[in-house]
Amino acid sequence: MSRILVAVIVGSALLGLRRSAVAETVIVTIDPAKKHQVIEGFGASGAWWPAWVGEYPREKQDQLLDLLFTNQGIALSIYRYNIPAGGDAEIRRRERATAQVETSPGKYDLSADGKALEILRGVRKRGVERFVLFANSPPARLTRNGLTSGGENGGSNLRPGAEGEFATYLIDIAKKIRDAYDLPHVAVAPINEPQWKWGERRRTQEGCHYTPVEAAAVIRAVIEESDRRKSGFRIEAPESGAWDVTMPYAEAMFGDPVIDRHVQELAIHSYWTDPAKRRRAAAALREKFPGKRVAMTEFCQMQGGHDVAVDSAIEMAEVIHDDLTVGGVISWQWWLGVAAGGYKDGLIYAHPKTQQIEPTKRLWALGNWSRFVRPGFRRVGVELKGEDGVKATAFSSDDGKRVACVMINATKQPVTANIAVAGRASAKLSLFVTDETRDLAKVAPQGDEMILPPRSVSTLVIE
Repeated sequence: MSRILVAVIVGSALLGLRRSAVAETVIVTIDPAKKHQVIEGFGASGAWWPAWVGEYPREKQDQLLDLLFTNQGIALSIYRYNIPAGGDAEIRRRERATAQVETSPGKYDLSADGKALEILRGVRKRGVERFVLFANSPPARLTRNGLTSGGENGGSNLRPGAEGEFATYLIDIAKKIRDAYDLPHVAVAPINEPQWKWGERRRTQEGCHYTPVEAAAVIRAVIEESDRRKSGFRIEAPESGAWDVTMPYAEAMFGDPVIDRHVQELAIHSYWTDPAKRRRAAAALREKFPGKRVAMTEFCQMQGGHDVAVDSAIEMAEVIHDDLTVGGVISWQWWLGVAAGGYKDGLIYAHPKTQQIEPTKRLWALGNWSRFVRPGFRRVGVELKGEDGVKATAFSSDDGKRVACVMINATKQPVTANIAVAGRASAKLSLFVTDETRDLAKVAPQGDEMILPPRSVSTLVIE
C-alpha cells in the first residue's frame, strides 16, 4: 500500500505548537476500493422563511442564497420546497402558515406563493438540480376537521376516501412548478412525520397524522396519479419522524406491491435518535428490506437558544457522520436553510425586523461535506486508529480522481493526524477547516503532519 503522509499545520495560532503539546495522534487510512453508498447530495428546506426573506432587498436575498447554494458558501445540491396546504388562522405561529394556492378544486394560482417560488427560482438559477416538493398536510377541504394543523386530539385528519383527490392536488402543483421553473430532478413527498399527533397539544404549524395503513394508501394514490399522467416524479416516503419509529410504516409501504415496485428508498428524519437507536433501526431495516436505500431528509437540534457557535456545529457533524456510516444514507438534509433566530433550527439566521444576516457554524460545518462531496461521489472505506474523539468519512468521485476526507475532532485538544490512501503515490492536497475562528478556511499544507484543531471539522481534498 502506497502512503500519502499529509503535513498540515492548521492556522497561525498553531504554527508554533510543539509536537509534545499535541495530546493524541490518529492514523486515518482511506481505501477507495472499499465501496459503500453513492451520495445524491446534501440539502435544506425552504419552509416558512421565504415569507419574510421575500421582503428583503434583492442583494440580501442573493447573499443568503449564495451562502447556501454556491461555492461562496456551502454549495448545497438539494432544495426542499414546501407544497402549501393553505393553513388558516388556527395556526398560531403565523409565519408558519402557508399560502392558499388552490382557488377551487383543480384550479390554482401559484402567484399566491410568489415569495417562496421566487426563492426556488433563485436556487435553480444557482445550478441546483435536485428538488423535493413536500407536503405537511392536505388542504383544508380534504381534512376531517377543516384544519391543516392536525386532527382532533392529534388523530388522523385526511378525510376517508380523499386519497385520490389529495394525490391530484400534489401532482397538479408539482407539475406546474416543475414546468414553470425548469426543475430537472423532482421528488414528491406526500406525507411528513406521520407518527406524530399533530394538533393534539398545540397548533403552531401544518401537520397530519397517518397510521401506517393510511400512509400507504396515500403513497399508493400519489404513485398511481403520477404514473397515470406520466409525470416521471420520484416519490419520497414516509418522511418518518425518527429512525426507531420507521419499521411499521416501511412494512405497510413495501407490503404493497405497487409501492414496493416504485419506491426504492426510505425517507427518514434523525430527530430523537441516539447512536444505539440508529444502529438497531438501520440494521433491522437492512435485514428486512435489503434492496432499499435510505435518505435522511430532515434534522435540526430541537433546542432553544440563539446559537451560532462551534459546539452546536460539532453536535450536528457527529449526527451527519453517524447517519452516513451507521445509517448508510444516500443524502443528508437539514431542516431550515434560514430561520428567524432564537432556536437551533437554521443554518443561517435572518432576523425579520432588522434584516441582519447571521451565518452559524452549523452552516460551515455542513459545508465540509456539501461543498466537496458532490452528487455521484461514493462513500469509501476509512479506518481510524488512535484518539476516540476523532471521526472520519471519505468519499471518491466516480472517476476516482478526487477523494474528500471529512474529519471531526470533537475533543478540546488539537490532534495530530496522518492520512494514508491505498494505491496513491502522490497527490495534490487542499485542506479546509471550520472551527471556532474559521469558516471553511483554506489552509496551505506545510510540514510533515496535519493537526486537527480543537472542536473542528476539516476536509482534506486529495486529487
